[in-house]
Amino acid sequence: LQAMSGTIFDEFAVLVVVVGGGDDDGGGGGGGGASTASFLHLVAVWIKLSMNLYVEGQLVMWEQRNNSEAAISAAACSQLTAAILRGPNPIIATAFVDCDLLDLEKIRVDNEEGIRVTLLLKFDPGNNPKAFQEAEVRRHIESSPFNIDFDADETISINNFDVCKENKHDCSPSANCNWDGVTYTCECNRFFTDGVVMGKLLPGRECYREFPSRLLIESSTLQ
Repeated sequence: LQAMSGTIFDEFAVLVVVVGGGDDDGGGGGGGGASTASFLHLVAVWIKLSMNLYVEGQLVMWEQRNNSEAAISAAACSQLTAAILRGPNPIIATAFVDCDLLDLEKIRVDNEEGIRVTLLLKFDPGNNPKAFQEAEVRRHIESSPFNIDFDADETISINNFDVCKENKHDCSPSANCNWDGVTYTCECNRFFTDGVVMGKLLPGRECYREFPSRLLIESSTLQ
């Protein structure tokens, strides 16, 4: 697949997914009211990015979407991967994990119907979550020697991604997802015991229904 040049970021959003925790999270009651500080490690940051798609300076036409969606995904991700890996911030460059196509839509540019791709870029931030704020990642990509020809005159929209609203979380079906504007916690519903008290790492991911016999049945088996 050919590398592409000439894109415009039209949407840039961040989703921080907390998937690591410490033993001191233990105790009953799930993750209700838990703050981000109660977790020791953030291991998944998702950046949602939308851009117009070009190949060798030419807008990819909308009708080409029927040729191969997989090829479009691979081509779009290949240029972003190159830009990220060659960018100036080594923390961001070395933390890049994956790129996935989320959506395609029609865009009109100079009376031509082109393709706008929306991608999810995944990073492992380790102990440096602040390095992965959307503005920092955007600056890293824009400053990369692999030129994607960002349009400086284009208004860039930055929004946090509500993982609970979009149902992109890993909470149990019997738990509430609580989003704080950046990240989220899971809290088992009333009359359910949180699996964290049984040695699980994160609250609200496995919720067990309590019966008078004290038998605990994982909620996922009751669906």
